[in-house]
Amino acid sequence: ANTAAPPSASSAVPLPPIVHAIGGSIGSALAILTFYPMERIRVEIQSQQQQKKPQKSTNRSAHRIWMLSETGDPLWEVLEDQQQKQSNCATKISTGQNKTTTTLIVGNQLGYSADDEKLLIGSPSVREVSLGSLSLLTSQCISITHHYLDRIFEIE
Repeated sequence: ANTAAPPSASSAVPLPPIVHAIGGSIGSALAILTFYPMERIRVEIQSQQQQKKPQKSTNRSAHRIWMLSETGDPLWEVLEDQQQKQSNCATKISTGQNKTTTTLIVGNQLGYSADDEKLLIGSPSVREVSLGSLSLLTSQCISITHHYLDRIFEIE
């Protein structure tokens, strides 16, 4: 009978970094393939509901949708403008009458599909914003946007 003990975790040969990179890439691809269609449907439904809703009083909370593209308005300037507008109506904010939610839509390495772009650009509630003409990874776009938001909130 073979009584040899199985190799312990400490004696296992470490995998080369490329194996981890391939595993991460496969996991990311599966996540995108799984969740992207659901996210697209959700955005489309929200956009259709937004178009159907009549505009009511200004006491309700607002929702901004920004679509990241290389040709949009510079995001930093848009954020500064928003901050200026909010500081001009500080009394409304302090009473809770002017709450705003912002959604930033970021594409992937392929950009937006023709259908997505048509849906988003065709919607009056969507504004194109840009981080510049240089193509960036989605993770870089998110990091830069968070940096901009951190800077805006530091100013306040």
